[in-house]
Amino acid sequence: MTGWAGDQVVHYIPAIDCFVLYVQSFTGSGTQANRNIVKIAIASQADLKKFSGGKQAWSRQWDFTPDTFGLGTSWMDFPDLSYGKDFLHVNTNVFVGKNGKLFYELPLGDMVAGRGLSFLFGFIDDAKTVTGSPAQNGASGGSTRISGRNSSRSPGSKRHMPMTCQNWPPTSPSVL
Repeated sequence: MTGWAGDQVVHYIPAIDCFVLYVQSFTGSGTQANRNIVKIAIASQADLKKFSGGKQAWSRQWDFTPDTFGLGTSWMDFPDLSYGKDFLHVNTNVFVGKNGKLFYELPLGDMVAGRGLSFLFGFIDDAKTVTGSPAQNGASGGSTRISGRNSSRSPGSKRHMPMTCQNWPPTSPSVL
C-alpha cells in the first residue's frame, strides 16, 4: 500500500470511549494500481496514551474497497461519519464508473471487540446527488439523517441547491 494521504475524518464516541478514524488512500500494482481503499480504525483513550498516539494504538482496523460494495473501479471520496447508540454510520460520494452516494453502518460492539464486521449498506445510484455528504446524529433513538445535494449547477454558481434528505432508523434493514 502506498501512503495514507486522502480525506480523513475523526470522531470521538463517548459511549465506547474510542476515537474512530476514517482515512482513504490507494493501493495495488499492475491492473490493481491506484485502487481506492478506505481504512476505518478505532483507538481508546487508554491505548492512545499507552502508545503515545502511535500506530499500535490503532490496531483495531478494517479496510474497505469499492469491491466491498460491488462498485468495481469506482472511487469513494468526501466521507462523513456519524454514530448512534449501536452503529457507526459512514457515508461517502462515489465517482468514476458508478456515481452516487454510499451509506453503510458498522456495529460499534464488534468494532470495540476487534471482530470481523457484518454490516448493512445502501447505494443511491444517481449522478445528480454526488456532492455533499452531511450526516447528523438523530436526537433520539440513534437514527441518522443523511442528505445529498443536487450537483447539476454550473461551475461558479453560488445559488442554493435542493437537498434530498432521508432518515435511517437504527433497526431499518436498508437506507431507502
